[in-house]
Amino acid sequence: MSKNDEFVIDGKILLEYRGDAENVIVPEGVEYISAAAFMGSDFKSVVLPQALKCISEAAFKDCKNLRQIAIPERTERISLWAFDGCSSLESVNFININKILIEQGAFRNTLWATSNAAKNIQYQIPLTYKLANFDPIS
Repeated sequence: MSKNDEFVIDGKILLEYRGDAENVIVPEGVEYISAAAFMGSDFKSVVLPQALKCISEAAFKDCKNLRQIAIPERTERISLWAFDGCSSLESVNFININKILIEQGAFRNTLWATSNAAKNIQYQIPLTYKLANFDPIS
């Protein structure tokens, strides 16, 4: 397990963020962000690593200042409530993703969830995406 001032990482799993930076860069090599790893953090932006495969339950829950997120192309899953309560989140960019599983409530209580972008998600992403019970608001 490695620890530095900002991140607690075990192998390829980011367990916890302990920093207070305004702009966060998740280290390359991280493939999984564990449940609640960033919960309630105050950053405005975060850059996710290209190798990222999974964003776990409530990983970014209540990050109220997060405004936009780019989901890397290798990401396969965005779990329950991953971005719930990110009330300033207005832009979600899926970068060259062939398929992804987005679980219920992943984007609940975000600006993006109530925008036309989320309401018309089936027109914005390839048909090979999988939306598991996708209801971004509930």
